[in-house]
This record gives sequence, C-alpha cells and structure tokens, in this order.
Amino acid sequence: MGNRGRNLGLGLGAWIAAAFLLLPAPAPAAGTAEGLLNRLLAPGPLMEGHKDLEGRDCLKCHDAGKGVPNSTCLDCHKDIRAKVEAKKGFHGLASRTCIECHSDHKGRKFDSTQFDERSFDHSKTGFELKGKHEALKCSECHIEKRTEKSARPGGIRYFGQLSTCVSCHKKDDVHFFKGEWAKKDCNTCHGPVSWKQDVRFSHEKDAKFKLKGAHDKLACA
Repeated sequence: MGNRGRNLGLGLGAWIAAAFLLLPAPAPAAGTAEGLLNRLLAPGPLMEGHKDLEGRDCLKCHDAGKGVPNSTCLDCHKDIRAKVEAKKGFHGLASRTCIECHSDHKGRKFDSTQFDERSFDHSKTGFELKGKHEALKCSECHIEKRTEKSARPGGIRYFGQLSTCVSCHKKDDVHFFKGEWAKKDCNTCHGPVSWKQDVRFSHEKDAKFKLKGAHDKLACA
C-alpha cells in the first residue's frame, strides 16, 4: 500500500474515532459500573450521587475549555441556588466557586460535602456562635438527617437550618406576642448569654407602659 493509501486509512480511522467519541455513550449498567465515555476521557468515576451523568453529555456539567461553572451546578442544586441568590447562609456568603469545594471524579464512595466540624468557622454562615450557642454540639441544633443522600446516609444534614431564634425556641416562648411584636425575633430583646439576664428591653420605652408599684415587683412571666 502506498503512502496515499496509508494516509487515507489513518485519516479515516481518526474520523471514525472522533465520531465515536462525539456519540452519546450508553448509560452504565446497574450498580457501580463506570460509563464508557467516562473511562475514556475522565480522570476517574463520578461519585454515587452523580453516577447517572456518566451516560450523558459531559457538557451537562463542563463548559468546554472553561471547567465547571457555578451555573451548571446550580441548575440541579436549586435549594442552594436560592441561598446564593439571596446572599444568605454559608453558600450565599461564600466567595469560592462550587468546584473549588465540591470536586468529583474521585470514585463512587467520594463525599464532596464532608468537612471538619471541630474547625468549621460558623460565622461564615452569617450566624456567629456566642454565649450558650458556643457550648452546644452541632447535633443539638442541626437535628435533621441526610435520609435521602447517597453519601453519609443518616448523618447530620447541616444545610437548610434557619438562623432565627424562633426556629428553635418557639416552644420556649412565653410571651404570645401579637401585632407588630409577633414579627420580631427573640434577639430583639434577648442576648445569647442568658434569656433572663442578658435582656435589652425597656418596659417603658418599648412597651409604652412604665412599671410602677406592685407591677414593678412582678416577674416577667
């Protein structure tokens, strides 16, 4: 075979290979099998929660030549998108990209949400731990479990916890406020050190009722 024939054969082979790679890869078999396209192009298997993406277009997550933009992550993780857009909570206040903290292609058992509870700076969530809160265990406030997650099922679900006082202490509220006061949170009057001792409330100024005589000697509740 001459040079022309060999070049033609090589060129045809290259076109066939390119066409093969551009075709959608078949979805991986049930279980933990890694997809064909992923085995050919990716540095490793996707985590358990993302494994279904191995049988689809890589560009569902990747922007060719630009990595993984936040927008493709947030298209699926809509609950986190809401926090980001509202600029609230840990994700809403974070300056790093999603992929900087939550990488992938490290195997089925990889957990991209794991972090060190002991060294975590809670102020980054917009809620700094002070007073009594500082001595509490994480599980005393974060009581929801990761029941629907493939990674650490049954572990603590940290995302979604409200930072309002009443979200935890409603059962302790003895005031039964109405009207304008019903819209205020507990920390309008109470500090985090002690409900009874760390109080910022003037009955005369805030309630427009000066305590005199026998009223001045009564307990609040």
